[in-house]
Amino acid sequence: MRKLVYLLVTAVLAMTGCENAGPTDDPGTGIGDVVWATRNVESPGKFAESLASVGGTFNFDDAQKVCPKGWRIPTAEEYRMLIGSGGEWISLGNVQGVKYGEGSNAVFLPATLKDEVLTYYNEFVDYYQGNYWTGTSHYSEYCSLLFSNLSQFPYAGLGVLVYTTDYSSKKPVRCVRR
Repeated sequence: MRKLVYLLVTAVLAMTGCENAGPTDDPGTGIGDVVWATRNVESPGKFAESLASVGGTFNFDDAQKVCPKGWRIPTAEEYRMLIGSGGEWISLGNVQGVKYGEGSNAVFLPATLKDEVLTYYNEFVDYYQGNYWTGTSHYSEYCSLLFSNLSQFPYAGLGVLVYTTDYSSKKPVRCVRR
């Protein structure tokens, strides 16, 4: 009897999609000629429920194929255009991150790391950093967007593209479409 109940519950969950909860589409917001998803990817083919969620993290190879149908991972050039649209550090609820764009054509990228660091002035301050994969690689180097809130650190500001040889590090993904 227990086995039958288990099979029925499993079948109902599978039919309703509860085992893979999470939205598969996103309204997106246009910045330049690119439509940016408003949320990060939570799991392959699924967006996170919340705008402020970092979502799932993926290595470079997996990141290239996690965007829901109709979406793809942005190129380094598309991130350059996003950075050029203007950005500012904001809080969305209690989550720090950078808002790129203006008005209704804006997108929020949550910081992916929070730490406390000692400044040059011998004070501890909160340090936030975001690091997102792009779809761009060059030989054995893999490109990601990096931003931080403290100006005395080398990757400071509202965004810079960096290359790394560590394709196995886990980073979140923000999808785009044209």
